[in-house]
Amino acid sequence: MTEADKKRIKPHLSKMAHYCSMQERAVSDILLKLRSAALSDDDKNHIVATLKKEGFLDEARYARAFANDKFKLNQWGRIKIGYALRMKQVDSAIIEEGLEQIDKEDYQELIATLATRKLKDTRSTSAADRNNKIARFLLQRGFESDLVWKTIQALP
Repeated sequence: MTEADKKRIKPHLSKMAHYCSMQERAVSDILLKLRSAALSDDDKNHIVATLKKEGFLDEARYARAFANDKFKLNQWGRIKIGYALRMKQVDSAIIEEGLEQIDKEDYQELIATLATRKLKDTRSTSAADRNNKIARFLLQRGFESDLVWKTIQALP
């Protein structure tokens, strides 16, 4: 890369470094942000590589933070979190690593809490109708169907 090229991409690099310093970002977020810039693909790839080298961009760190935030703040299940990370074009191995850091006990506890809360809100006359509504709610949140049905069967 020539000095003229480095000088041309320096403002974009500093903007992206600032963008990454605000919160964790995926590579696809950076490329989407650079889409409007009049840069070649090589320049964009150079910016991404530089951000990775300088520690501003780390997809494994992003996947862990994303999974943690969506689980704790949005109360999403593993399926929904994994799907959202795939939409951000994160590598499958990195997604698995991010999902593994979710504590199994906390996960089970969240499913039980959400099911109990939904049970109180549900006004169904039949048990089957009530169970189906709770199951749809939990499945929509991205929880695995076997865990959902085990939790529903344990409800009073």
